[in-house]
Amino acid sequence: MKLMMKLFDHDFNSSKCKETMETVVIKAQFLQKKNQDEVAKMKSDIASRLWADEDPIACLAHVLIKRVIREQNVSVAYEFTEAFCDLVVDRLSTIKEVRECPENLNEGISSLVFAAKECSHEIPELVTLSRAVPEILRALCES
Repeated sequence: MKLMMKLFDHDFNSSKCKETMETVVIKAQFLQKKNQDEVAKMKSDIASRLWADEDPIACLAHVLIKRVIREQNVSVAYEFTEAFCDLVVDRLSTIKEVRECPENLNEGISSLVFAAKECSHEIPELVTLSRAVPEILRALCES
């Protein structure tokens, strides 16, 4: 079952779009919290290894440090996804009335489409949203 119809069709349902965006926000918050918990565990593991005077290179602390940095970056990406979803939800009425992408949403829409490609296995609703906004993508390409 599709979560929402094409954005600019005459039967566009903004409430379904809003529900989908809210689902994305909830999942992004959950995944962000999960990442933060994982990072905290890794940091304590790194600290315990270093306090035990283990060689950072030999004890894989450097691998854990790289993983901490990567996970922190992923956590920030979830924050941006959440913020852009909130921005689109706030502008839904404008999108429906004007039937084109407002200038101040270009970055948000393109970021959500990019996130859909990168996070499709974690937040499948992003793929649904990216498929539902072909007119916004067309407007982005024309501007």
